[in-house]
Amino acid sequence: AYYCAPMLDRPLPEYVDIRKAFLENEEVSGFVASEKLVNMRDILVGENARVKAILNFLKDKTGRRIITGELTATIEVACQRCLEPLELIIEDDISLIVVDDDESAQRLEKNYEGWVCSTHKLCLAELIEEQLILALPLVSVHSDSSCSQHALQYISPLGDADYPKRGQSPFEVLKSLKKQSI
Repeated sequence: AYYCAPMLDRPLPEYVDIRKAFLENEEVSGFVASEKLVNMRDILVGENARVKAILNFLKDKTGRRIITGELTATIEVACQRCLEPLELIIEDDISLIVVDDDESAQRLEKNYEGWVCSTHKLCLAELIEEQLILALPLVSVHSDSSCSQHALQYISPLGDADYPKRGQSPFEVLKSLKKQSI
């Protein structure tokens, strides 16, 4: 016997029929094209996102429909310090229980996350995109501080003379800005 690596060089199917996928303990793998990441358009910089996933569909002893797997993504976002492109490499494990409605999702134990699928078609791009959004860091910045020099041009559009001095009350700064705008 030999190990056959999953096919990550082909597109992930648009959807799976969860009736069949769970019945046959199916494994699905592939990549999600950038244009399928519709909810991430405002987050991504450019069209070069590379998102790959391996998903396993299985039922546990109690009959719960469980999706396990992993996703790996290389995406570009704007650095929140300098606003220049920042490449992120994201790896995340997926562990979801498929439920029919929000009520069922609310009743799951706290250590399980539910994925609502009220039909037999499960859109894989939506699932992967949601997991990718949840795996994003809270703040995306370059690891080196050199980008902060670029960011200084955005800090004070009024010039350095109007930039608050250390110890100056924020209310004094607002008062001076108000006087300038009158």
